[in-house]
Amino acid sequence: MRSFSGFEWDDNKRRANVAKHGLDFVDATEVFADPRQHTYRSPHRSGEERFVSIGSVRGRLIAVVFTQRGDKLRIISARPVRQNERAQYDR
Repeated sequence: MRSFSGFEWDDNKRRANVAKHGLDFVDATEVFADPRQHTYRSPHRSGEERFVSIGSVRGRLIAVVFTQRGDKLRIISARPVRQNERAQYDR
């Protein structure tokens, strides 16, 4: 993953994510400021390289799925972490 200068997302996807997971992509960007953030390649195969970053947002661990497009990170989804992801963050 290269360095980036900001974030982008689809607004319809953002609204759907808030309805499904109660997490706004605006808040999800805070994961990238967590010094303990853990990022790995997503096993999901969609034709584009995807990553998952696990980090804390106001004391809540969340997972952000994203891809890099140019110098922007495009957020695809944000959700509470799964048990195995929590273990990765706690290492």
